Amino acid sequence: MSIWQYRDSSRDVSLEAVKSRYCIYCRSLLDHLPERIQSPDQGYRETTLASLCPACGWWTIRNEIFDNWIEAETTTATEGAAGSLLELDLNDISQPLDEIRRYLLAKYDARFLIYPHIFEDTVASVFRDVGYDTVVTARTGDDGIDVILHGPNRERIGVQVKRWKNAIKAEQIRALAGALILGRYTKGVFVTTSRFKPGAEDTTHRFKMRGIPIELLDAPKFFDVLKIAQLNVYRRTSVDEIYRQYQPRMQVLVSETEKWAY
Repeated sequence: MSIWQYRDSSRDVSLEAVKSRYCIYCRSLLDHLPERIQSPDQGYRETTLASLCPACGWWTIRNEIFDNWIEAETTTATEGAAGSLLELDLNDISQPLDEIRRYLLAKYDARFLIYPHIFEDTVASVFRDVGYDTVVTARTGDDGIDVILHGPNRERIGVQVKRWKNAIKAEQIRALAGALILGRYTKGVFVTTSRFKPGAEDTTHRFKMRGIPIELLDAPKFFDVLKIAQLNVYRRTSVDEIYRQYQPRMQVLVSETEKWAY
């Protein structure tokens, strides 16, 4: 399954969107893949150009066609297609995490709709892709720690994950600090889909001065980490694999044709 489909009502499907340098969903810089050229004879050339968002996976494909179809007249045509975002059920535990990650980047406000346990799994997968060994503890409970990270230099980091709309208060930071002390963690991370109140940030600073460092990741900061994780995954994907995935779906959604005579 994929969160992308063809649909005539696809948002902003125009040649301008198909030729865009930026993803129309998450605004990441698109990766323009190497062009592929078919030229069976001197009078005809078809160039396929694909662009892919390395973060959320939105894609565009366009064909530039040059056809000197009779001696006195030449035709150039541009055909383009783009992905349209499906609605994804973020409470369905069977949804693949890679699709959930792309969907959250493409539809930022959907972070409040995701099932809490799925969001914990998503957070764990993100940290895994930026270099940590991860263990999700939320199913059994570990004194308020939802994810455990194992990093270099024998780091053992306790992560608390809150899918909330309300801002995180100082009391919740103190509760996390207590769990870190009980579990003998070297560091803590608090991840939320919302934001932190100033009192929470002041409390974090005081705990750091006492040797209990806690990093706060509000929604914008966590999504920055998510983009880094997505880039790490994308770098492992070959160009041939990307073309195989998207080019067979090519349907003309927008096009323009120009003719001129010599």
